[in-house]
Amino acid sequence: YFLSDTSETARGNFYVLPGSHLDDDFPGPDRKSLLPGAVPVCVGPGDAVFFDRRLWHSGSANYWHEPRLVLFYGYSYRWLRPRDDMDVAHYLDDCTPIRQQLLGLSPTGGRGYTSPTDED
Repeated sequence: YFLSDTSETARGNFYVLPGSHLDDDFPGPDRKSLLPGAVPVCVGPGDAVFFDRRLWHSGSANYWHEPRLVLFYGYSYRWLRPRDDMDVAHYLDDCTPIRQQLLGLSPTGGRGYTSPTDED
């Protein structure tokens, strides 16, 4: 839910990469530049944006004179873990394999929890 006016680019818009949620092996960005094909989301104050959380999305620099204020509510199936890093390493040795998987440990070492392969 946007509290700020991001109806034009360069106002701290967030960008989405259409179709990126359909590919489990999608390469991650370098976090320094936008991926080719990324589209800015331009909305006004009071607008709400709904999107699949598996969709690759990112923020951008705000060159406007006002701060970008947004309320972000995440919803997904319980089995879709956010890709945000969690500091849970100290719990893993005492967990069953199922709990390790629920905490994000993957046999493949990648994103097995959010984009599992057959091995996961």
